Amino acid sequence: SRPRRLRPGRRSAFRVFRSRRPSERMLQSEVLHRGSGPRVGVVLPTPIEVPHLRDAEELKYEVHMLPAAAFNIFDPFSFDAAQAALEVAKYAAEEGLQGLTSMNCLPSLVAAAALQELVSKGRVMRGPAFDSVAICCHKLLLRKLVPSKKITVFDPREVNQFGANRLAHLRAALPPFPLALKFADTQYYIGTHRLNSFKDLEEFMSL
Repeated sequence: SRPRRLRPGRRSAFRVFRSRRPSERMLQSEVLHRGSGPRVGVVLPTPIEVPHLRDAEELKYEVHMLPAAAFNIFDPFSFDAAQAALEVAKYAAEEGLQGLTSMNCLPSLVAAAALQELVSKGRVMRGPAFDSVAICCHKLLLRKLVPSKKITVFDPREVNQFGANRLAHLRAALPPFPLALKFADTQYYIGTHRLNSFKDLEEFMSL
């Protein structure tokens, strides 16, 4: 893609690049009806990830898989991410999706760019923020912009032994809010969850 200057007031980061093939449709789509839950778009799942999504019977969402045959995770620079982001945004608006997610780094950035485009047009959707994905994908930025003075390792099984008093013990053991829970050793946003208060934690533990 050919870079161009970003004009003042422009917020959509992926518009820095001009699509080479604006008339060609890149994305495919496959809908998995798993229940009456929210409609969620999974951006650019790879051929390895698609079967796992198809087999995930425990998902209670209407899952819209949005793969692209041109996307090769091992050759990201040959992929027109700008066009993909615009197509994701268009599909999400037309199908009434309520959220976007992904299962890898570059797809997370594409999902974030599409979400940013949708939000700029007044749509309310859940999904990754572009700046947070960029920071999480870049370990040096992560260390510099999100310093950690204390690392707390918490095992919920140790709290459950306190029975009815477990929340009181948990409150005493935790550092100040806000907290970021990281469930997996991944470098992109999907493995994190933000808690702004103890009430958020109680609601999260009741899921």
